[in-house]
Amino acid sequence: MSAMSAMSALKTCVASAAITCAVGCTTSLWSPEPPRSFAGYRPDPDVVDGRGRFREIYTAVRADHGRELPADRPVADALHDLGDEPAGSTGAAGSAGTLPVHIGPPRTSLRIMIVPGLFGECVLGSLSPFSHARAHLAEHGYRTELILVSGRSSCEHNARQIRDALVTTRLDADDRLVLVGYSKGAVDSLVAVTEYPEVRDRVAAVVSMAGPIGGTSVADDLDGILSDMLRMLDVPGCPRGDGGAIDGLRSETRQTWLATHALPKEIRFYSVVAFANRPNTSLVFRSTYDELATIDPRNDGQVALADAIIPGSTLVGFASVDHWGIALSIDRDLPLLAHTLVDHNAYPREVLLESVIRFVGKDLLAQ
Repeated sequence: MSAMSAMSALKTCVASAAITCAVGCTTSLWSPEPPRSFAGYRPDPDVVDGRGRFREIYTAVRADHGRELPADRPVADALHDLGDEPAGSTGAAGSAGTLPVHIGPPRTSLRIMIVPGLFGECVLGSLSPFSHARAHLAEHGYRTELILVSGRSSCEHNARQIRDALVTTRLDADDRLVLVGYSKGAVDSLVAVTEYPEVRDRVAAVVSMAGPIGGTSVADDLDGILSDMLRMLDVPGCPRGDGGAIDGLRSETRQTWLATHALPKEIRFYSVVAFANRPNTSLVFRSTYDELATIDPRNDGQVALADAIIPGSTLVGFASVDHWGIALSIDRDLPLLAHTLVDHNAYPREVLLESVIRFVGKDLLAQ
């Protein structure tokens, strides 16, 4: 999330409902009509396109137990199909239909470690990424935990925190650790596994959830004075850290890093991208959506599609939701925001995260 959007949210928490409603907020319900059709997307040759199989897994999870969960949507409304999605899977030679999807207990011992995004530290008392979805995963036999990183520090600072958390985590012999980075947390995770070789034998996979992997023009457009103000501003419960968070998300910074660093080959990488059409993007992100739409209308209000994909990763799927909606349960935990600035936040996050982890688990099992 951008500093501008994060500060808007913090201010909204203490503003009156009358002020926020005066800007013309709409309801928090999903609007199913598709006012815009998105063009297809063919991933780069080094990206594995897993969208078809992921749709099969998502469909199976929803059919088995997802319809009873909050914010349920038809699969076609939850995941974008841009018309070029590959076939998912086929049965044995000569048979019809898709391969079955395992919905039972995990068949491999996964440890899911989630890394929050920009300003995540500052709102942990009210929000944390995939909070309800993590509890849901636990009900299905998966172990999850949160890695606490600085909300206002650079990727390098937070990578050290991730490194420290990983090397001190006690793992059983058959544990396979999966880092799930939300937003800037995905970038922090990439830096951690690249800069610290000692963690690579502990990490089986890194999953980016709406991560600004290639940077974002939203950070680019914060001028020096505003960026300095955000870095130096005293926010209760939100330590300054090293103040490098915004600079670390600029496009030039991230593109240079990607060009000069090789991701470790022993780790599998996965990308989950979020984007929504403008009417289904929360009000707080409308201006940044419009800004990014000059580059690509397929954006989540903070990150354009192409910048949300890890080079050489498996493209898992396109979630039809904005940048906060993919991970933060504002619709359930902060109703004032959900009825004002964050008015399109409801999304089936439990089904999404479970499906992603089942996809990754099956892929790792096949290694």
